[in-house]
Amino acid sequence: MISGTALLVDGTHPSVRAKVQGSVDVFVALAGASGGAMSGMVASGMSFSWLSLLGGFLALSSCLLCFGLSILERQKKDKETESDHSPFLYR
Repeated sequence: MISGTALLVDGTHPSVRAKVQGSVDVFVALAGASGGAMSGMVASGMSFSWLSLLGGFLALSSCLLCFGLSILERQKKDKETESDHSPFLYR
């Protein structure tokens, strides 16, 4: 949490930093509250086994999504770099 806030501070312009940081803090708090509420409903409606399976699925899905997006971004940067340094490119 602290390292994410530090990255946020470094990556935003000082004129909008407080507004962005406040918005992110609100979303983090809402995510924590909704996660707790939803886990209670799943545990009471089904079982702790289902809760752990669902949590594991969501965690794995998030990791795969982030990994896939980073690969796509890297490929996009590689294509941009290739086109910038092409020996046949006339400007």
